[in-house]
Amino acid sequence: MAPLPGPASLGAHIPALKAFARPNGKAARARTLVSPETGVELPPEDADGTPSGPFELPFSEESQSQGSSETWAEAEARRHFRASALTVSLALLAAGAVFVSWWWNHRESTFPPGVLAEQESAFQLLQKDDAASRRRATEALSGLIAAHPTYLEARANFLVALLLELDDRKAAVRYQTNEMEELKAEVGRLQTLQNVPNWMEKVARNTDQLKALKTETDLLVGGVVAVEQQVSLAMGELPAANETRPLEMIPWLRAQALLTSVKGSGQALTLDQRYHLLNPQDPWDTVIFAEYALNARASPEILIQAMEEMARLEKSNASFIRPHVLSARLALMRKNRETAKLELEVVLALNPAHELAKQLLDWEKAAAEPK
Repeated sequence: MAPLPGPASLGAHIPALKAFARPNGKAARARTLVSPETGVELPPEDADGTPSGPFELPFSEESQSQGSSETWAEAEARRHFRASALTVSLALLAAGAVFVSWWWNHRESTFPPGVLAEQESAFQLLQKDDAASRRRATEALSGLIAAHPTYLEARANFLVALLLELDDRKAAVRYQTNEMEELKAEVGRLQTLQNVPNWMEKVARNTDQLKALKTETDLLVGGVVAVEQQVSLAMGELPAANETRPLEMIPWLRAQALLTSVKGSGQALTLDQRYHLLNPQDPWDTVIFAEYALNARASPEILIQAMEEMARLEKSNASFIRPHVLSARLALMRKNRETAKLELEVVLALNPAHELAKQLLDWEKAAAEPK
């Protein structure tokens, strides 16, 4: 795993503040004096009371009569012209700064526009959130990586796609394991009480169902192990990002934060906060937080906060399906099955090919039936 770069030292980019030194070696005082007789502003004084600059009267009709040919209207026009010129200059400087920033971030990029567009298209496929779309995304990104091994953004988003697949597979194992535990408990209850009509038939039926679930679960666990190996390989091949280049740092940090969230690591919250500060308008920081809440056995307060943030994200980004899936899983974790059912139905309305949503909905329907 590539080492996490520490935040850049802020002090290294801020020049030391020094008092402005005048020629006589004394610091100027930021103080304005006003003459009590005329009400005219006088220039600042040095520490010894000596005026620090030439004394000038403001424009007045009296000064005009003493030889100036400039009228008051002309003076006002001149001031407005200077203000407009200053505004234009500042705008040009700002535009220049944007261009310099763009050039600095792209100065070492050798990837043609077609490659960049293909990478972005593959990443957008992840918003559909179903396994088939993720496969298409990983295939496209894998091809880009093979053709351009130094393309860090493609490598980072390839890792993100694998992590989403891993999380869904782990979720399927978790919910199927829960169903098995409930069936085992029901079999044990029936065998203990032996006072339910046809209890032996129910025990036999539940036992057969347990065997079938065990076979399915073993296959799911094998899939989890296979994806974990892919994640480990992709993580090992992901180089460290250059913190001075946001176009590298954003996808790299997104992949790192999602990795720690899927693992349920406490480091996820720190990385997620760094990602939010770097890219505050991006919805992925909210997704990462919800992934952490689901995988870290978080407190009820964290679960509630994650659900609230998912609800806001659903309203602001209707095409992003994963928030609905995560909302359903959070609701199931809090035993709110009706909310989970509604969210899963929304997912299937938006994307009928979403396999995990189908599985969760089927399991919830089965759980509601009498054993």
